[in-house]
Amino acid sequence: MKRMKILYGMVLAAFVAGLLVLPVQAGPVGVGISDGPAVISVLDGSAALVDGQQKTLRSLSQGEALNQGDRIRVGDQSRIELRLPDGSFVRFDSNSVFELKAMAVDSRDNRRDINVNVVFGKIWASVSKWVSGSSRFDVSMKTTTAGVRGTAYRVNVNSDDSAVVKVYDGTVEVKGATGEEASAPQAAGAPAALSAPRPVAGPTPVAGPHPVSMEQWVYTLKAMQQIVIRPDGTATPPFRFSYEADRNDWVEWNRQRDTAVGMPVPEPPAADAAPVEYTPSPAVPESNQP
Repeated sequence: MKRMKILYGMVLAAFVAGLLVLPVQAGPVGVGISDGPAVISVLDGSAALVDGQQKTLRSLSQGEALNQGDRIRVGDQSRIELRLPDGSFVRFDSNSVFELKAMAVDSRDNRRDINVNVVFGKIWASVSKWVSGSSRFDVSMKTTTAGVRGTAYRVNVNSDDSAVVKVYDGTVEVKGATGEEASAPQAAGAPAALSAPRPVAGPTPVAGPHPVSMEQWVYTLKAMQQIVIRPDGTATPPFRFSYEADRNDWVEWNRQRDTAVGMPVPEPPAADAAPVEYTPSPAVPESNQP
């Protein structure tokens, strides 16, 4: 009996010791994905968090964090700058309405998936370079998506859903959104899927003298090129614009902000020092200007 008690005690002691050395389970291990936040780095005037019907939920302040799914309306005579989790900056002019549809950045695997949807107004995007890994940085509209790797460009979205995309530096792939892409909502707080890197393609030829539909066209814009998207989602081919002729208060403010935050500031090409002939827009003029 005594030997049985000793044996039982030894087994019990070994069992307890095993429990003490077991690793502590802290739940599922994440993959290093951060869904934001974006930070309001500059607020000149006023801005508000709004719902899908543009009803004001609350006012916003400089330094405040914004998350995926937030929709913002910029006040009259106001401007706002956001620092995104990948180090990029986006700025919006007065009366703009936009939504942060995706804000996923994976520092471990060097991946990002960012989508800023512009309902109305002006956006200037200064996009950080993404040397390796998977990267998607899109500015989307109702009928169009402009995607980049690292560049400076701006987009004007008008109340009739027409838009103008102007590229100052780098390369932007602009494509017509399919019906599914144009209408699929992103639920607030839902995780964003990180997509594989996309090769930047050249203009897709379209056969025949017929309008190009939303589902067909893809264009690649380079520095000092612009494209006009009509209200029905069709687009003009890219055409050149003059740097000097394009300068206005909105452009100059963004250049100053790029300098202040250490982002590359687009300089006029050498050819712009002399008068440059460029094709005027054959479609929608750039409205929404200061």
